[in-house]
Amino acid sequence: MREQEKVAELRSLFLVHSNPEKAIEMEKYMKNNFPFLGLQAPIRRTIQKQWINSNKSLSIDQKWHLIFELWEQPEREFQLTAVDWVIQWNKKDWFIDDGKKLEQLIVSKSWWDTVDLIASNCVANFIALFYKTDHSLLYSWGKSNNIWLQRTCLLFQLKYKSNVNIPLLTEFISDFHSNKDFFIQKAIGWSLRELSKIYPNQTKEIIANYAIEGLAKREALKWISNHAN
Repeated sequence: MREQEKVAELRSLFLVHSNPEKAIEMEKYMKNNFPFLGLQAPIRRTIQKQWINSNKSLSIDQKWHLIFELWEQPEREFQLTAVDWVIQWNKKDWFIDDGKKLEQLIVSKSWWDTVDLIASNCVANFIALFYKTDHSLLYSWGKSNNIWLQRTCLLFQLKYKSNVNIPLLTEFISDFHSNKDFFIQKAIGWSLRELSKIYPNQTKEIIANYAIEGLAKREALKWISNHAN
């Protein structure tokens, strides 16, 4: 009940600034997958900041309970608040069994707006802490047939720059490149585009070796094309 009370407090803060007209626009942009209160990101983040700060002293278990309570709310602003909060957590807030909690967030109310943030921030940090050399968790996600977990496997290294594990990324591209789902093809292209900024030759090799075509190839070559001599 305590978590419900805290989320009710946040809802009250959000409702003061809700905008039904903006909500319709936001719902349309998100293919009507989720209802919105109509809070644009800068306004929402200003409001949620004071609420998050008021809960910083909670234990990590209490924080997770709140995260999942936010996830249960119908309006998308609550899931986005949850993701923003988890992104802010310090290394000391993470434990090795939190992979399953991240998995729950990825596969529930899934869409690119939450999944991409979780993948490139939360999962990125979590893997660097606990699974840098052991990729068993990622492999289990890759074999799950859930496109959002597979997309996460492709995107979690987006911010790794020169620390990207090229063989691991290549393995996932090899596993998924025949899947023509838009979100998988887009993720393949996006991951290769980021790789191309540091390793352009290896990127071209992957594209050639796995016959990457269409959307994925166009996305992958954007940076190289724009920076060609």
